[in-house]
Amino acid sequence: MEVLSIALIAATVWGVVSVVVGLVIGRMIAVRDRLEAPRADELVMGGNEPGRPPEI
Repeated sequence: MEVLSIALIAATVWGVVSVVVGLVIGRMIAVRDRLEAPRADELVMGGNEPGRPPEI
């Protein structure tokens, strides 16, 4: 019975750690995507391509 209790606690800890790690990775990906996304003025001005005139 004690082994079953230890196994249940270990499974619970494993599940909690898995969820927390998943949330942290998801947040890191979301922040990275937001940082790499072009800003609104870059989209209006034609991006950051050199030599390209602004589009009106």
